[in-house]
Amino acid sequence: MTADARSAYAVAIDEARGAIVARARLYKRLVIAVSLGLLAVMATTAWARSAWPLLALGLMPPLVLVHRVADLRVVHRWRARVIDSWALGALSLPLLASTLAKVPALPANTVQGMLDTLPAWAPAQPGGDDTAVLLGTQQMLGRLAEQALASRALAWLGALGVASLALASGQWAWLAALGAAAAIVPAWHWRAGMHLRRAARVSAGAGIDAARFNWNGVPNRLRKAWPAHGTG
Repeated sequence: MTADARSAYAVAIDEARGAIVARARLYKRLVIAVSLGLLAVMATTAWARSAWPLLALGLMPPLVLVHRVADLRVVHRWRARVIDSWALGALSLPLLASTLAKVPALPANTVQGMLDTLPAWAPAQPGGDDTAVLLGTQQMLGRLAEQALASRALAWLGALGVASLALASGQWAWLAALGAAAAIVPAWHWRAGMHLRRAARVSAGAGIDAARFNWNGVPNRLRKAWPAHGTG
């Protein structure tokens, strides 16, 4: 292994360490936010002697979903840097995986979870005509995984807002708007499906099977939009 290659792997290890630290920081913030939120709701409920503040508990699920989006984005940014290095021929994905798994300073389970997001490109040769398709499609799948969680958070917030408005006003007709909130996720699936079918055509033209990509975080229902989708 040349000095440049060793340097590329050292950089990849440092970037993995940085991503793990960033994820731990996000998780700590989530725990603090949830803990303070629960305390605030309980205290307000006791002080006001009313059950209305308990509605704020409905903010917890979308808060967790937003955390998951942020966490997934950190992982995807790390993956994108790794893949870029692979595309430049600076490192091998299988060798990187085995190298990271042997670093004692990194938490094994967290590292394995991050490695599980890497695509199955071991047989592929970087720099080929299909490299741009591989990179572009994998990046798109990462965005879809993030947007899937974000759409669920948005739908939950919409439903919570409508329910709160109906309870506060006593106008139960507002509950009819729950249908609009419930339609957010199916509408996003329809839009994302169009992008997937377009990507499938481009990949098929380059002779790339769906199983070559990593589908981590992409909803199973959405995966069916890719014709003849493999196990991926």
